[in-house]
Amino acid sequence: MSVRPYSITIAGRHYRFKAESDLELVLQQVASELEQRITLQATQQPLASRDQLLMLTAVNVLAEMKQQQATLANLLKAIQTSTQG
Repeated sequence: MSVRPYSITIAGRHYRFKAESDLELVLQQVASELEQRITLQATQQPLASRDQLLMLTAVNVLAEMKQQQATLANLLKAIQTSTQG
């Protein structure tokens, strides 16, 4: 895989970085979802600054990720238990 430059816009800011060439669609989807989540935070917290909105969104995304990891770990444990018995 080759590495190429990418540019995305989130919350009115342009970000440039390099990533594997096969990640273009994923990066576009991530940027779009992040933009939607920031917009939602802005409606819920209208007085928050852009930096505060970014931080709140990051905390919410990571909290969701942790919950999904715990759910996955529980499912894997249940599968392992059911296949051992």
